[in-house]
Amino acid sequence: MINILNKNKNNINYSLRYTKWFNSIYKYIHNNCNKVDIDIIWKFKGRHKKKRRQPWKTKHTEGGGVINYYGIDLIAILSDMGYSNVNKLNIFKQPTNKLNSWSSEFSSKKKLPKLNLYIDSYSNENIFCWQQLNQNIIELESPFSLESYKFNGDNRIPTTIKFLKDEYSDILNLKNMKVLELWSRIESMI
Repeated sequence: MINILNKNKNNINYSLRYTKWFNSIYKYIHNNCNKVDIDIIWKFKGRHKKKRRQPWKTKHTEGGGVINYYGIDLIAILSDMGYSNVNKLNIFKQPTNKLNSWSSEFSSKKKLPKLNLYIDSYSNENIFCWQQLNQNIIELESPFSLESYKFNGDNRIPTTIKFLKDEYSDILNLKNMKVLELWSRIESMI
């Protein structure tokens, strides 16, 4: 996969690394290693689904779907935090056989709490929440809620700009290699 991405000169924009909340979550996880599970819940309806279009973004085999198109950003930050093991994986398919919802359990070789992730990209509810013991660590409407809307109303653009200015645009750097390893473990379980 890395060779294909490199040959085609593709870069992956792991944009959640550049959100305003990421450093706070990173510090929280590393400062609260009390082995109490953390749950991440991300529910939304993808923009292409709101418009009832069926582009490649919905097709797992074409690089879309809930894991490849949306989940990869969370996979990247979990890898950055030190999560390297995928203990469980559940895929929830729509009748059209598209991967719209996904849950996984992650653990680490480090002293980090077990992490449970649930993403539903076909929900009528908009929520991005990190919880521990029924307490919200962070709760937003979307992962990009704290970012600026000054770029044609698209609050995802500021994180992309930060990504482009960062030295991590090289897909082959060690940090991104770890992300691809974790992603590969998830893909092998599908």
